[in-house]
Amino acid sequence: MSEKSVNRMDKVEREVRALLSQYFIKEIPFHTDALVSLSTVKVTKDLRNANVYVSVLGEDGDADEALQIVQSLRRDIQAHLSKNLRTKYIPKLQFFLDDTVAENFRIMGKLKDLGYETSADDFIES
Repeated sequence: MSEKSVNRMDKVEREVRALLSQYFIKEIPFHTDALVSLSTVKVTKDLRNANVYVSVLGEDGDADEALQIVQSLRRDIQAHLSKNLRTKYIPKLQFFLDDTVAENFRIMGKLKDLGYETSADDFIES
């Protein structure tokens, strides 16, 4: 794959993520106290499909509820993207739960329970 097409895909992914983030903030009524964010957007090489990974920090069950809300509004989100994204093809969105951050917090909690104190500096390379 050429450098030009990689840069194009990166730009499209960033633009899709920015547009979806705006929509999430302004339009989606999450009924929980959970923190919902977009962690990653991966667009296929032909720019016709995009996998959107949603990260949710909150109580048990909040993640499933947030993902259900997002999936139920997929058509509205897709319409928002169609109106605002200026590309030949508008990627068809598929939403997935990204539990990486929640899993990291769970692991850090277990380490703390075992007596290992962690700080942000432990995870930053010098």
